[in-house]
Amino acid sequence: MGRVREPWLTTENPSVDPSQCTSPAMSPKRIQPRDVLHGRWRIERLIGEGGMGYVMEGRDEFLGRRVAIKTMHQHLCDNPRIFERFLREARAMAAIDHPNVVRILDAFDWEGLPVMVMEHIDGEPLSALARRERPMRPHRVGALLRGALRGLAAAHAHGIFHRDIKPDNLLVVIDATGESSIKIIDFGLAHVEGQEGHTRLGSAVGTLRYMSPEQVRGQGDIDARADLYSLGTLCWELLAGRYPWKDVQDDLGLRERIVTTPLPPLPPTITSAWALWIERMTAKDRQERPKDAADAYQCLPQDAPDPAPLTAPNPTVAAPPDTLPSGAPRERNIAHHAFQRWAAAALSLALLLAATGSALGDDAPLLTRTVTYSACAIIALEIALGSLLRRKGRP
Repeated sequence: MGRVREPWLTTENPSVDPSQCTSPAMSPKRIQPRDVLHGRWRIERLIGEGGMGYVMEGRDEFLGRRVAIKTMHQHLCDNPRIFERFLREARAMAAIDHPNVVRILDAFDWEGLPVMVMEHIDGEPLSALARRERPMRPHRVGALLRGALRGLAAAHAHGIFHRDIKPDNLLVVIDATGESSIKIIDFGLAHVEGQEGHTRLGSAVGTLRYMSPEQVRGQGDIDARADLYSLGTLCWELLAGRYPWKDVQDDLGLRERIVTTPLPPLPPTITSAWALWIERMTAKDRQERPKDAADAYQCLPQDAPDPAPLTAPNPTVAAPPDTLPSGAPRERNIAHHAFQRWAAAALSLALLLAATGSALGDDAPLLTRTVTYSACAIIALEIALGSLLRRKGRP
């Protein structure tokens, strides 16, 4: 295990002042599997790597839980601006405690490398889900956006503006109710309201495809409404199944579209409520957008659940004769069955009389014929009455 320096940000030890962190002067080594950092976090495997740093899967030796451990590339640690960005991300995440924002567990300096320990998330980027479900159903989009807006609302309430909302920074997870939801990650470009900006005036910060017009212009006073513009563009893409400016091939042309041109109309299958919500979220003048994520959440369209997929109709099955049709008057149904029973009894009586008369012949005494016919009638009547009584549930 490598030598552990004093922690520069430890969320479990709030007495530590994050401002004590300074850019390391030495060139640190790369973290490797089986390393144990800060006496607690064991490295297991590499999860992913980018231009700024890499993320490892680890294990909390104290609590036995899986974690994600993020750090910078060694050659970037001497760059004060990049080091400050890493520190800013840790501070921002530590300030937000919300189920729709990835939670930071610890942060420290390990042999010259800034390290951030976060909860391990079993999920996938929204970009991967969008490629499979293209276009995405409005009800599905609404459920995911609700999670994203709740997380952003928590950040905005702390005066933290993400500034890089895009599908790759929204992880799709299964929440406690079994439904799909969102975890917001990567606060590396976040800006904290009231703090001195770290972005030069005139420089664009974020991912161009989802930048707001004010980000493209390089304005210095970026606020919560920039996040809303990014989310509105992302929403259009999910509903339409494509990026709104996919025909633009160069960055200069894309910048011009973002600054000057409203988003194209949505497919006609999308309701006007969604179109109006996206139009407001992506207004070129940010004064026309919702003021923050909480405001945008309140006016999010509340779609009904999607209809079941169309399937071949089931063959019609005749209902049992004693089954009531839905909504039919019960009295009419009972009368109908009573008529059927008495008609059957009358038919039985006629058949019995005919058969008996044929058996007796014309020479039989009148008394004999009368008694026989009466017995037949009584038998038929008992059959009919017995059937009706059983229908009413009587013995």
